[in-house]
Amino acid sequence: MTPKQWQVACVGTCALVTLWETAPQRAGECEPLAGRWIGEVLGNDAIIVARSLLRRGLGVKCIVLNPTDSDLARLHEDLGSDRVVGIGTERGELTRSLGLEDLAGLRTWILSRVPTPRGILGEVSADFVYTDYYSELAVYLRESFGGCELPIMVNLSDLRDPSKLPEMSFRPTVVQASIGNKQTTGQAKEIARQLQHATGASSAFVTQGPEGAVMACETRNVWHSKSSSRARGSMLGAGALFSSEVIDGIVEGLRGRTLLQRCVERTASRITRLVSS
Repeated sequence: MTPKQWQVACVGTCALVTLWETAPQRAGECEPLAGRWIGEVLGNDAIIVARSLLRRGLGVKCIVLNPTDSDLARLHEDLGSDRVVGIGTERGELTRSLGLEDLAGLRTWILSRVPTPRGILGEVSADFVYTDYYSELAVYLRESFGGCELPIMVNLSDLRDPSKLPEMSFRPTVVQASIGNKQTTGQAKEIARQLQHATGASSAFVTQGPEGAVMACETRNVWHSKSSSRARGSMLGAGALFSSEVIDGIVEGLRGRTLLQRCVERTASRITRLVSS
């Protein structure tokens, strides 16, 4: 099967996402919170991954959990109506989320509505599955993917406490998480090891923002890679861009350190172009 023939199913939720970088504020202060607007994008991560893979020429189906009809209308414009499937759709306005990012790169989210997945996901027809594994989706995804034999990439997004990983009823092929940029490379390597061991994934990626990323494999190899071109500042969807590079590399047959290095370099290059534009 050539890369162009691959079919990737991206499972997640939809929101128009806005990100602000916030300055520190002392406890008890009532002054307006200072910050800097970073950007806005139609997401969440699964949507960004689908959009990125589509531009690479891969076959993509975006499965959106508990969207509003307004969400689906925007996604049809963005990805094409034939590439979007809504599960448990309800009437309502466009879902929005506001992210506040601190100086350590950790984000707090304010949502206009919290999607509550319902309805039967059913059999997913694809060669590879990507899914966002946010806390509000975990129970539904455990029930939906239990016993699934398809290759699955799970994105945990921000991982605040590595000791509190969400339960899974399936063994992912790849698992990804992001941590604050204040963690050392040694700490990131240990988190990647824990992540790989706890999930049984063939490989676990831990991204560190401008500090690069770490990859731990079931062979017990652990690597770190950092790009020579470091983008200044933050941006929305950086983790999702990294996910799309992982999938693209797997489709092309890359593995191990070679896969990690290419993902880090390509993601950094894309972020640099986007931040500079």
